[in-house]
Amino acid sequence: MSPRNLALILAAALAAGILVWIAVRKEEAAPAPAVRAPALPAPERPAHEPPSSSRSAVATAATEPAAALPRALEVRGRIVDPAGAPIAGLRVGASSEDVEGGPSAISEPGGAFALRAVDLPSRIAVVEAGWTTLNPADLDVDATGEDLVLVAVRPSSLSGQVVDGSRRPLSGARLELRVDAALLDAIPGARSGPGLATWTSASGSGGAFAFDGPPGAPRMRLATSLSGWRTDERTLDLTNPLEITIALERDELAGPEIEGSVVHADGTPAAGALVAFGSARTSTDVNGAFRLACLWFGPVTPLAAAARGLEPAVIEDYGARIDRRARSLPPERLVLPGPALSISGRVLSARGEPLKGWRVAIEDPTRLDPDGLARDSAESHAAKRVEGRTDGQGAFRIDGLRARTYSILAWGRERDARVELAVGARGVQAGARDLVLQAPEASARATVRGRVRTLAGAPVAGARAGIATPLPAGAPGALVPPGRLAATTRDDGTFEIPDAPPGLLAVVVSGDRILPARVEVEGTGEVEVRVRQRRDLRVDAARAVPRPDAVCAVDEHGAPTPVFGGAALARLVDGASGVLAVGDDARELVLYRGCAELGRIAIPADPAGTVLSWP
Repeated sequence: MSPRNLALILAAALAAGILVWIAVRKEEAAPAPAVRAPALPAPERPAHEPPSSSRSAVATAATEPAAALPRALEVRGRIVDPAGAPIAGLRVGASSEDVEGGPSAISEPGGAFALRAVDLPSRIAVVEAGWTTLNPADLDVDATGEDLVLVAVRPSSLSGQVVDGSRRPLSGARLELRVDAALLDAIPGARSGPGLATWTSASGSGGAFAFDGPPGAPRMRLATSLSGWRTDERTLDLTNPLEITIALERDELAGPEIEGSVVHADGTPAAGALVAFGSARTSTDVNGAFRLACLWFGPVTPLAAAARGLEPAVIEDYGARIDRRARSLPPERLVLPGPALSISGRVLSARGEPLKGWRVAIEDPTRLDPDGLARDSAESHAAKRVEGRTDGQGAFRIDGLRARTYSILAWGRERDARVELAVGARGVQAGARDLVLQAPEASARATVRGRVRTLAGAPVAGARAGIATPLPAGAPGALVPPGRLAATTRDDGTFEIPDAPPGLLAVVVSGDRILPARVEVEGTGEVEVRVRQRRDLRVDAARAVPRPDAVCAVDEHGAPTPVFGGAALARLVDGASGVLAVGDDARELVLYRGCAELGRIAIPADPAGTVLSWP
């Protein structure tokens, strides 16, 4: 036999062997007729891994578990009304986090429906426009296809007002509406578990509230809560539109109330003006009178009144005047001086050209809740916006200002160099009309040098120091670590950040064992950042009677000191907290209900995740 013929025979035999092997693999891998699964892509082999033989590949397929496929579930059920009568012609659908507009079906005569949920967990509910489901069914991966009974209703209307015992409006109350479980328990097969839908609203100016499309069902439970007041719970019949007045009773431990009036400069009543003290808010009535229940406050918390277009009236450090145990306080009279003041000017480049689209804001507004969680200011309630953008001439105007000096901040992107720049001016008197903010030359890059120390002066090594854009006080994201232009501190706490943009900058320092800190720097001078060493702990006062709703960290002098995030206050849920990160200057945690102090917990020197129980 010639070598040529031998080669052809060997090649044919090899090809036949390959075809046989492929046929065997297909037969072994073929799914059973009753199951259809989508083909999965073969995993990519790393570049350094040598190809395996056919024998080892077959062994791997036989021993390794197959990749998990999304589980589908056949769902059957009925749609009924609150009386248990079937509803036909409604579309019911399955939805999940990963799938929008999932499978759906139309209910048949008798209310029956059937659909296939292809992605679990899924929520099964009526998706017909103009209808809502009182008890949507949440099915997880362990659910069975048992019959569901979904209760569907048309939307109704619920509105009204939240007031106190003297019929004065209360703003900021939270209203939560949910179906009474007794209604569902009376319908055979209807579930009344934790997946019940809820509808929420809040009382605004004048105590008014309104729900958006609440269900038109009987036996709906409405809970109205406001810190410092007893929660009101009632059962409503919403088969017809309803307008109600909810009168809340004062919590006996909530502390004092502030009463008074807000007037214009000529003595006439200022109706509808906002009155704020810490996180507490209310509005004046037609006679300019107000009554405000104290919530938590600190010693520097101001009492303020504001109305759109008018200069706010502010009593500074009002919190230091108040005895938290008092039942009544002397009445206050707040006078709105007149039209709000403004500051206007232009933002120019280093070459004197107008800079369009730059953001301009006051850096130090009058915070209404400086140590608490609310971020609004007196100026923000006196003007539609206390932050603006420059126009084509670089011009800007900031309204809603008080008769005081402000720090003005402007920031934006330099058009040619495409770098974020900032420029500021301090001590600007409200009423200024010709302020000029001139941005630095973008090409003049510099190295920012600094040192990070603890409050006791010890160097902090391994912390991350980064360059950020300056922001107004209390702005969200002010303590977020920058992703670029950053450096790690050395053993002596020093750092250098090269190629930093010129002008006004913020240095943000963060780390695993410190609370984040932020300081502003201008120019190339060395900056020192003092940070608090972080201590993690939890609070558990769930068994206390009465149960506290907030906790505040204080230093050795009793002054509020920051918890992670910047505020000194943290809310408790059912008397307990999540992880609280406090600084090494925090000596005690003060427990509050409303503004009434319930007790104090000493903070160990090294809590290391300790759960501090009270009492």
